[in-house]
Amino acid sequence: MGRAELLERARNVVLPVLQGLGYDLVDLNLTFSHGRRILGIFIDRKEGIGLDDCVRASKSLSAELDRHNLLSGRYYLEVSSPGAERKLRTTEDFVRFEGRKARIRFRDAEGRAFERVGNLGRFENNEVVLVSDGSEVRVRFENILGANLSL
Repeated sequence: MGRAELLERARNVVLPVLQGLGYDLVDLNLTFSHGRRILGIFIDRKEGIGLDDCVRASKSLSAELDRHNLLSGRYYLEVSSPGAERKLRTTEDFVRFEGRKARIRFRDAEGRAFERVGNLGRFENNEVVLVSDGSEVRVRFENILGANLSL
């Protein structure tokens, strides 16, 4: 089974467990470090995530992943929050974090790359509004190369 297929199968196992616990799945990845396989699961909810949430989710996820035997052999499960400078990936992320400071990397209509830091304004008509240095910058969602919250 390829890596992409493995991650998709893991997502199908993980998602209902997290939803049942009241958490959102932010990201799922499989990395290799020092000969160890690590399945990283990032969770969130509107109230935020604490250590107890990560422990609770980890216990439930570990049992379910083992039951489905997706990752044969030894692996490490890491459950954590996406952090204070989390990535913004979906349109829902931009709506949820309206008013917060963010860094957005994007291409303009001519294909030039830019990076701006400012406060997220409203998300409308498939555009993110970023208020930077007193002016509004409008970025089409599909032109965003990467974005994250910024401290």
